[in-house]
Amino acid sequence: MRVSGNIDALRSELGRGRRRVLLVDDYELVRTTMAEILEQHDFEVISATSVPDALRLCCNERFDVLLCDLHMPRPGDGFTVVGAMRHCNPEAVTIIYSGYPALGAAMSDVLLQADEVLVKPLIIPELIALIDQRIAQGRKSVPRPIPGDNLESVAVVLQRESATTIADWLERVKASPEMVNIRLTDAERTAHLPQLFIDLTRRLLHSGPVDAPVTDRVPARIHGERRREQGYTAAQIVEESRILQVTIFKTLQSNLHVLDFSHLLSAVMIMADEVDVQLKEAMNSYIGDNRDPARIANDKERAA
Repeated sequence: MRVSGNIDALRSELGRGRRRVLLVDDYELVRTTMAEILEQHDFEVISATSVPDALRLCCNERFDVLLCDLHMPRPGDGFTVVGAMRHCNPEAVTIIYSGYPALGAAMSDVLLQADEVLVKPLIIPELIALIDQRIAQGRKSVPRPIPGDNLESVAVVLQRESATTIADWLERVKASPEMVNIRLTDAERTAHLPQLFIDLTRRLLHSGPVDAPVTDRVPARIHGERRREQGYTAAQIVEESRILQVTIFKTLQSNLHVLDFSHLLSAVMIMADEVDVQLKEAMNSYIGDNRDPARIANDKERAA
């Protein structure tokens, strides 16, 4: 009874009405269950099912608390959401949770810049008490980028880190069980990526809308033809593209401390669309060119 009275007094003292929580988790059961419980404790809960949804919400609305799964579904997705919340709602309490028991010891506050790192299963009464305590204390004082203070766009980061990202992608592909039967040199395996990164950064630097028309992708079509000649299956080409998106996200996560978040959501959408466009071009070429033979010859001449 005393605990309840103290919490009520705390809420009255804060004078902020219902506290707004952004709950980010890709599992529907977790979202609905936690939202119902939090609402019973006088929180207003807004849910997001993906990183893009969470970025849009935290950069356009005010929140007092972020509750976010670290792996959603890719390992470390929560990093991106924490960074965006820290930038757009600097006073919000940020809480990351994960099913990995070693998380608390392995992840430092310097890396996550979150107020708390919790391990699932979450004990709800303790979670509620922790949120109340954190709101009363204020979030941790952590260094945050100052807008305009040496911040970099996604395009600049990808240009600077392209060689490192390609090397990371290569290691991930070579470690993938789905690629074990493909025997290529590193140069053959990565031959398409330098031009892809040029196309990607060029499109990111363009100021048009996300769904702006995409220019011709001759190198992507040549890539599809080469992968067919190299013995790839269609599924393996798709898997390489998926690994590329994961690797690019990891690069961005490693550079959150310098990223300009003002255009991050649109940049992520453009990035994903460009990789998908190039995959589509490669697959159209891979599954059997029905194009005019003169155009095929012209593509090869332009790519030479």
